[in-house]
Amino acid sequence: MKSMIENPSTFGQSIEQVLAWDFDRIIVSHGDILESDGHCLFYAAFKEFMNQSVTPQRSMSLGTFARCG
Repeated sequence: MKSMIENPSTFGQSIEQVLAWDFDRIIVSHGDILESDGHCLFYAAFKEFMNQSVTPQRSMSLGTFARCG
């Protein structure tokens, strides 16, 4: 997936914007629907793409990501 990202900084900003949304369910165009814990799973999948200077706690409470690892 990294090889398809043309601008890592812009991609990281997009990930941060999505993490600012309040969601729990993820529905993808293929595979299973994630009925719960979607926010945490999204964070875990994309945290490496986030800008190093920004932490998810900027827009979310500390407890939101504490359990995400």
